Amino acid sequence: MCDIRIASETATFAESFVRVGIVPGDGGAWLLPRAVGMAEAAEMAFTGDAIDAREALVCGLVSRVVAPEALLDTARALAQRIAANPGAVMRMTKRLLREGQQASLESLLEMSAGYQSIAHKMADHREAVMAFVEKRAARFGWGNNKPFAVTGCESSARRITARRYNWAVASGDKIGVRLAGWVWLMQIVSYC
Repeated sequence: MCDIRIASETATFAESFVRVGIVPGDGGAWLLPRAVGMAEAAEMAFTGDAIDAREALVCGLVSRVVAPEALLDTARALAQRIAANPGAVMRMTKRLLREGQQASLESLLEMSAGYQSIAHKMADHREAVMAFVEKRAARFGWGNNKPFAVTGCESSARRITARRYNWAVASGDKIGVRLAGWVWLMQIVSYC
């Protein structure tokens, strides 16, 4: 399941395995209840009925619904906002969010304290503090400390989805840095 999911207003979603005489595959029976709750997941899986984008937003299957023509631009803008943050801190944040789904509060707070002590010692934290003091945008450590931009978004939504685990981020001089293992962006639902 992707971390962030944006849908076009025209998107529809279904857990329709039952309609072809099979059980939910590819982890759907594990992922869907965690995304939408057990009752909604059961209704979707037992009936095979499709839901529209607005229903998907209400039940938490997607985090945002936009006009079809704005889908890719919205995804790009969100990816750029996410990519502007320090990569190591983003990875730790993602890990905390994932662990928080199963861990006790006590365990999660302990893990958070450990990650916080690591983050306080990182160059990106010092850069963020200096940028705040100097009233400028932070330039996090992507090699040459120049502002960077997300690349690769010009391809189709299908390609973005296929590469969601290996999002490419490039510095101002187009040197690519691969951030394997972290989902920078969401699956683009309904492929426009």
